[in-house]
Amino acid sequence: SNITYAPFGGSSGWTWGNSTAANPNAHVRHYDLNGRISSYTLGAASANGVVRTVNYDAADRITGYNHTGTGTAPSPASLDQTFGYDELDRLTSYSGNGTTQAYAYDATGNRIKATFGGTSYTNTIDPLSNKLSATTGPVPAKTNTYDGAGNLSSDGTLVITYSGRGRPYSIKNGAVTVYQLFNGIGQR
Repeated sequence: SNITYAPFGGSSGWTWGNSTAANPNAHVRHYDLNGRISSYTLGAASANGVVRTVNYDAADRITGYNHTGTGTAPSPASLDQTFGYDELDRLTSYSGNGTTQAYAYDATGNRIKATFGGTSYTNTIDPLSNKLSATTGPVPAKTNTYDGAGNLSSDGTLVITYSGRGRPYSIKNGAVTVYQLFNGIGQR
Protein backbone atom coordinates (compact mmCIF):
# COMPACT_ATOMS: atom_id res chain seq x y z
CA SER A 1 0.00 0.00 0.00
CA ASN A 2 0.99 3.68 -0.04
CA ILE A 3 2.76 3.29 -3.38
CA THR A 4 4.57 6.42 -4.56
CA TYR A 5 6.00 7.15 -7.99
CA ALA A 6 8.88 9.14 -9.39
CA PRO A 7 8.01 11.91 -11.91
CA PHE A 8 8.87 9.65 -14.89
CA GLY A 9 6.60 6.87 -13.61
CA GLY A 10 8.86 4.37 -11.82
CA SER A 11 7.80 3.35 -8.32
CA SER A 12 9.75 5.17 -5.63
CA GLY A 13 8.37 3.43 -2.58
CA TRP A 14 5.65 1.48 -0.86
CA THR A 15 4.64 0.05 2.48
CA TRP A 16 4.81 -3.72 2.87
CA GLY A 17 1.71 -5.60 3.98
CA ASN A 18 3.27 -6.72 7.28
CA SER A 19 3.70 -3.14 8.51
CA THR A 20 2.18 -1.87 11.72
CA ALA A 21 1.87 1.65 13.09
CA ALA A 22 4.56 0.84 15.65
CA ASN A 23 6.82 -0.88 13.11
CA PRO A 24 6.37 0.58 9.64
CA ASN A 25 8.04 -1.56 6.98
CA ALA A 26 8.53 0.68 3.94
CA HIS A 27 10.63 0.26 0.82
CA VAL A 28 12.22 3.38 -0.72
CA ARG A 29 13.90 3.75 -4.13
CA HIS A 30 15.87 6.64 -5.56
CA TYR A 31 16.72 7.17 -9.23
CA ASP A 32 19.55 8.99 -10.99
CA LEU A 33 19.03 11.45 -13.86
CA ASN A 34 19.20 8.56 -16.37
CA GLY A 35 16.22 6.81 -14.73
CA ARG A 36 18.37 4.04 -13.21
CA ILE A 37 17.85 2.94 -9.64
CA SER A 38 20.61 4.66 -7.66
CA SER A 39 19.73 3.42 -4.17
CA TYR A 40 17.11 1.48 -2.28
CA THR A 41 16.44 0.13 1.17
CA LEU A 42 17.13 -3.44 2.20
CA GLY A 43 14.63 -4.52 4.80
CA ALA A 44 12.85 -1.94 6.91
CA ALA A 45 13.83 1.68 6.39
CA SER A 46 14.24 2.07 10.13
CA ALA A 47 17.02 2.88 12.54
CA ASN A 48 18.59 -0.53 11.88
CA GLY A 49 18.00 -0.48 8.13
CA VAL A 50 20.55 -0.72 5.34
CA VAL A 51 20.61 1.35 2.15
CA ARG A 52 22.15 -0.12 -1.01
CA THR A 53 23.72 2.32 -3.47
CA VAL A 54 24.07 1.04 -7.04
CA ASN A 55 27.14 2.04 -9.07
CA TYR A 56 27.23 1.99 -12.89
CA ASP A 57 29.91 2.37 -15.54
CA ALA A 58 29.62 4.42 -18.75
CA ALA A 59 27.98 1.42 -20.49
CA ASP A 60 25.18 1.28 -17.85
CA ARG A 61 26.49 -1.99 -16.37
CA ILE A 62 26.19 -2.41 -12.61
CA THR A 63 29.76 -2.24 -11.28
CA GLY A 64 29.02 -2.44 -7.60
CA TYR A 65 26.80 -2.15 -4.59
CA ASN A 66 27.80 -0.09 -1.56
CA HIS A 67 25.90 -0.33 1.68
CA THR A 68 25.36 2.15 4.49
CA GLY A 69 23.29 2.13 7.63
CA THR A 70 23.39 1.26 11.28
CA GLY A 71 22.72 -2.46 10.98
CA THR A 72 25.17 -4.71 12.78
CA ALA A 73 24.26 -8.25 11.78
CA PRO A 74 25.59 -8.27 9.14
CA SER A 75 27.47 -4.99 9.02
CA PRO A 76 26.52 -2.90 5.97
CA ALA A 77 30.09 -2.84 4.60
CA SER A 78 30.21 -6.66 4.53
CA LEU A 79 27.44 -6.57 1.92
CA ASP A 80 29.48 -4.47 -0.57
CA GLN A 81 30.07 -6.09 -3.97
CA THR A 82 31.94 -5.19 -7.17
CA PHE A 83 31.55 -6.51 -10.71
CA GLY A 84 33.88 -6.29 -13.71
CA TYR A 85 33.07 -6.80 -17.40
CA ASP A 86 34.92 -7.17 -20.67
CA GLU A 87 34.24 -5.17 -23.83
CA LEU A 88 31.48 -7.65 -24.80
CA ASP A 89 29.58 -7.09 -21.52
CA ARG A 90 30.51 -10.50 -20.11
CA LEU A 91 31.09 -10.79 -16.38
CA THR A 92 34.85 -11.15 -15.77
CA SER A 93 35.15 -10.54 -12.03
CA TYR A 94 33.19 -10.41 -8.83
CA SER A 95 34.19 -9.63 -5.27
CA GLY A 96 32.11 -9.46 -2.16
CA ASN A 97 32.00 -10.61 1.45
CA GLY A 98 35.63 -11.70 1.36
CA THR A 99 35.30 -13.82 -1.77
CA THR A 100 36.48 -13.30 -5.33
CA GLN A 101 35.50 -14.84 -8.63
CA ALA A 102 37.04 -14.42 -12.09
CA TYR A 103 35.93 -15.64 -15.51
CA ALA A 104 37.75 -15.94 -18.85
CA TYR A 105 36.28 -16.52 -22.31
CA ASP A 106 37.57 -17.71 -25.66
CA ALA A 107 37.20 -15.81 -28.95
CA THR A 108 33.77 -17.36 -29.61
CA GLY A 109 32.34 -16.45 -26.20
CA ASN A 110 32.65 -19.78 -24.40
CA ARG A 111 33.63 -19.57 -20.74
CA ILE A 112 36.97 -21.38 -20.57
CA LYS A 113 37.98 -20.65 -16.99
CA ALA A 114 36.31 -19.85 -13.70
CA THR A 115 38.26 -19.07 -10.54
CA PHE A 116 36.60 -19.01 -7.13
CA GLY A 117 39.05 -17.67 -4.58
CA GLY A 118 42.19 -19.67 -5.31
CA THR A 119 40.41 -22.60 -6.97
CA SER A 120 40.27 -22.73 -10.77
CA TYR A 121 38.08 -24.74 -13.10
CA THR A 122 38.88 -24.91 -16.82
CA ASN A 123 36.73 -25.85 -19.77
CA THR A 124 38.16 -27.15 -23.02
CA ILE A 125 36.10 -26.37 -26.09
CA ASP A 126 36.41 -28.42 -29.28
CA PRO A 127 37.22 -25.85 -31.99
CA LEU A 128 35.47 -27.89 -34.70
CA SER A 129 32.14 -28.35 -32.94
CA ASN A 130 32.26 -25.51 -30.37
CA LYS A 131 31.14 -28.06 -27.76
CA LEU A 132 32.51 -28.60 -24.29
CA SER A 133 34.98 -31.47 -24.56
CA ALA A 134 36.57 -31.50 -21.09
CA THR A 135 36.50 -29.88 -17.68
CA THR A 136 39.18 -29.85 -15.00
CA GLY A 137 39.35 -28.54 -11.48
CA PRO A 138 39.18 -29.81 -7.91
CA VAL A 139 36.24 -32.05 -8.74
CA PRO A 140 36.90 -35.12 -10.87
CA ALA A 141 37.87 -34.13 -14.40
CA LYS A 142 35.29 -34.85 -17.07
CA THR A 143 35.79 -35.74 -20.73
CA ASN A 144 32.71 -35.38 -22.89
CA THR A 145 31.88 -37.42 -25.96
CA TYR A 146 28.98 -36.82 -28.33
CA ASP A 147 26.96 -39.07 -30.63
CA GLY A 148 26.48 -38.47 -34.35
CA ALA A 149 23.49 -36.21 -33.72
CA GLY A 150 25.53 -33.99 -31.40
CA ASN A 151 23.97 -35.23 -28.16
CA LEU A 152 26.18 -35.71 -25.10
CA SER A 153 26.70 -39.49 -24.88
CA SER A 154 29.20 -39.59 -22.01
CA ASP A 155 30.93 -37.27 -19.58
CA GLY A 156 33.30 -39.91 -18.26
CA THR A 157 30.88 -40.85 -15.48
CA LEU A 158 27.44 -40.95 -17.05
CA VAL A 159 26.57 -42.82 -20.24
CA ILE A 160 23.50 -41.45 -22.02
CA THR A 161 21.53 -43.03 -24.86
CA TYR A 162 18.83 -41.32 -26.90
CA SER A 163 15.60 -42.33 -28.56
CA GLY A 164 15.00 -41.97 -32.28
CA ARG A 165 13.47 -38.57 -31.54
CA GLY A 166 16.63 -37.35 -29.82
CA ARG A 167 15.31 -37.51 -26.27
CA PRO A 168 17.38 -39.05 -23.46
CA TYR A 169 16.28 -42.68 -23.15
CA SER A 170 18.69 -44.06 -20.58
CA ILE A 171 21.27 -42.61 -18.23
CA LYS A 172 23.77 -45.04 -16.73
CA ASN A 173 25.92 -44.22 -13.72
CA GLY A 174 28.05 -47.25 -12.85
CA ALA A 175 25.71 -50.18 -12.17
CA VAL A 176 22.58 -48.01 -12.00
CA THR A 177 20.57 -47.21 -15.13
CA VAL A 178 17.58 -44.88 -15.22
CA TYR A 179 15.17 -45.09 -18.16
CA GLN A 180 12.82 -42.43 -19.42
CA LEU A 181 9.68 -43.55 -21.20
CA PHE A 182 7.33 -41.41 -23.28
CA ASN A 183 3.72 -41.95 -24.27
CA GLY A 184 2.31 -41.56 -27.78
CA ILE A 185 1.96 -37.77 -27.47
CA GLY A 186 5.50 -37.26 -26.20
CA GLN A 187 4.82 -36.90 -22.49
CA ARG A 188 7.41 -38.39 -20.17
